[in-house]
Amino acid sequence: MLGFGPDGHTASLFPHTQAPLERSKLVTDCMPTPNIKPLVHRVTVTYPLIVSARHVMVLARGAEKKWVLEGVVHQIPSKEAAGEDGKEALPVSALLRDSKHSVHLDRKSTRL
Repeated sequence: MLGFGPDGHTASLFPHTQAPLERSKLVTDCMPTPNIKPLVHRVTVTYPLIVSARHVMVLARGAEKKWVLEGVVHQIPSKEAAGEDGKEALPVSALLRDSKHSVHLDRKSTRL
């Protein structure tokens, strides 16, 4: 089960970092963006490990997740969602768009 932050991160795959782009390792190190607390060096699983799971549940809870879900529902292409550095702005998007995974939403996050 994975949740995601209002910035679109999941696990410790933070926007505008190298971790969401890692495809050759199952785990990697990362440093979150400065707005994430605590601002400490982390170890995270990568997309290849997450998507290799038999089942992944993604939980969205709270009104602050609404804009992330809107981006996924309206299928904002990766390059439009990317920052100036070209990196995927919403790392959780790939998981939410994969029909293999189940997504569980509360009422506040679904008021689209």
